[in-house]
Amino acid sequence: MTAKAAGWPARIERPLVLLIALHSFVVGLMLLLAPVWSAQFAGWKATGPEFFLRQAGVFHLILAVGYVVEHFRAGGVILLVTAKTTAFVFLLVSAISPEVPWAIPFSGATDGMMGLAAFLVHRRSRRAVSSSCS
Repeated sequence: MTAKAAGWPARIERPLVLLIALHSFVVGLMLLLAPVWSAQFAGWKATGPEFFLRQAGVFHLILAVGYVVEHFRAGGVILLVTAKTTAFVFLLVSAISPEVPWAIPFSGATDGMMGLAAFLVHRRSRRAVSSSCS
């Protein structure tokens, strides 16, 4: 079945995954290429060793590639949903600490929304495909 026949969820799923991957890729590049500036932009006064910021950047790049590879090879979003859900929980729990920069709750909320959107669109897309095949 084609994406057009499966309806709007199937038509927007791939662009949605690509936009989420692009977001992670840009965050990764920022942390890798401009770690101190990125941390200060996010609201941290002290940044600590640049190594850990750059490591976080590489991690974001790997995840972005993983989202795209999984989706193009298997049509899945398990890695994306798992990563975004984990980030959502971690960041929002971290946000209850005193003196957290603005980026912590903001990133938690946006990661949660991205993960939820990918999950719901994927589930609806698969339902549309399976119901039309029966």
